Amino acid sequence: MVRVLLAVHGEGNGHMTRCKAILEHWADRHEVVVAADGRAYDYLRPHTEMIERVSSLHLGYHNNKISSLKTLAINVLDLPDLIRSMFRLHRLIKDFRPQVMVNDFSALGSYIGWINRVPIITVDNNQLVAVSKMRLPKRWSWARIKAQLAIKLMVPFARFRLIPSFIFPEVLRQDVELVPPILRKEIRSLKPRRGDHVLVYQTSSSNKQLLDVIKRIDERFVVYGFDKDRLINNVTLKRFSEKGFLKDLASAKAVIMNGGFSLMTECIYLKKPILSIPVKGQIEQMINARELERQGLGLKSEENDLEMIVEFIRSLRSPKRIPVFDYDLAFRRLDEKIRQLTS
Repeated sequence: MVRVLLAVHGEGNGHMTRCKAILEHWADRHEVVVAADGRAYDYLRPHTEMIERVSSLHLGYHNNKISSLKTLAINVLDLPDLIRSMFRLHRLIKDFRPQVMVNDFSALGSYIGWINRVPIITVDNNQLVAVSKMRLPKRWSWARIKAQLAIKLMVPFARFRLIPSFIFPEVLRQDVELVPPILRKEIRSLKPRRGDHVLVYQTSSSNKQLLDVIKRIDERFVVYGFDKDRLINNVTLKRFSEKGFLKDLASAKAVIMNGGFSLMTECIYLKKPILSIPVKGQIEQMINARELERQGLGLKSEENDLEMIVEFIRSLRSPKRIPVFDYDLAFRRLDEKIRQLTS
C-alpha cells in the first residue's frame, strides 16, 4: 500500500469529478490524503475522511471571457489564505510523508510537493496545449502563449504527466503521455434517454447574455452554473448537486455548454447533441470546441447566437461516430507510474 497525496484544483467541476473517479479506482489499494480547494473540497469531503482544505489560484470572468483584472484582484484578496494553505500543506506532507503526489492542476501542490521532494505525477487535460504540436489559427497565438506560460507556472514540476484527451496530437516531451478520458462510474452507469429539456451548463455565472438569449426560445431549458434555484418562464435555474445534475444530463435532449473537457467527454460518451460556446480567451476550451466540431461530435459557436442555438435545437442529431476508448487505460497507466516511483 502506497501513501499518496492527491492535490486537486477547485476551479470548475472537471478536476473534482475526475479525482473522485481516481479515488474510487484506488479504493483500498493505497493510503490516500486529499488536499483540495473550495468546491473540490466540498464535493470530495463525503467520499473521504482524509482531506485537507487548501486555497488555490482562481480565474476571474466577465461576460463569458477571462478577465485579467478580475483574476488579479481575486488572487490578491485571497493571498492571506493562500499563504496559510502553504503552511497547512507543508505540515500535512511532513506528518503524512507521502511517497508520491498525484496532482490535478494544483499549483500549491506542485510547489510545496517539490520543496518537500515528493515525486509528482500530474493528471489533467489543461496541459495539452503546452506539450503538444497542434496547428492553431494565428489569431489564437496570444491566447496560446498566455496559456503555455500559465501552465508552466501552475505545474512546473512533475516526473510524469498523464493528459486525458479525446484528441491525440504529437507530444513534445518524453515525460508526457496522452490517455483516454477518465469517466466516473456514475456516468458509465447512466442510461441516457431523450427528454423534453435542453441542459445548459456554464463554467461561471458571468455569461448572463446566454440567459437572455434562451429566454426568447420556445424550449424548456435547465441551467446550471449560476448558483441559483429559480424558475424564469421557460428557464429553470438550479444549484449544482451531483444527483440532480446527472438526472438532468441523462434525460436531456441536448446540451449547451462552454468548452470544458470533462463534461464534453461525458456528453460524447452519452451520445448527447452538443453545442459548445467556449469561454473567450481560454485556449483549452477553444481547442475542445474546435475538435468537437471537426470530429463531427457536436457544434461550436463563438457567441451566444440566437439563430445558431435555434437551428441547433431544431435539427438535433446525435453524433454518427462515437470514438471507442479504453476508459480504464488512464487508471492502469497511473498505477504503473506510481509503482515506478515507489518500487
